[in-house]
Amino acid sequence: MTKKAIALITTAILVAILGTAGCITGQPDDNATETSILVYSGAGLKKPMNDIGRAFTEKYGIDVEYTFAGAGTLVSQMELSRKGDVFVSGGTPDYRVAQDKGLVGEPGYVAYHVPIIALQKGNPKNITSVDDFARPGLRL
Repeated sequence: MTKKAIALITTAILVAILGTAGCITGQPDDNATETSILVYSGAGLKKPMNDIGRAFTEKYGIDVEYTFAGAGTLVSQMELSRKGDVFVSGGTPDYRVAQDKGLVGEPGYVAYHVPIIALQKGNPKNITSVDDFARPGLRL
């Protein structure tokens, strides 16, 4: 990933973190301070989220604490603890589960997934679209 792409993603997520802070509902933490936020994030996002957290802390002086896991585990943890500031889910269905349970407010979208087809070098099977997967005799 290029530095420009990382900077763009970092900025988008920082905006989302600031815009969604407090989205997790429930009783406020009596020990909460304005010097840290708790982020629930998908395990596959650990590296970029840690990088973003460092940049966020440098810029705003607020520490970012993470809980990384699969979406189901994160929703369960949010439901049990009733603590947290930001939920970065892997997709809309995961977020809706948390929303249906009253754990989060309205979402703010910061990224999207772009599906790709990874092919053997030179594309010897001449695959140009998903439709090609239905071609008779094609074996991958």
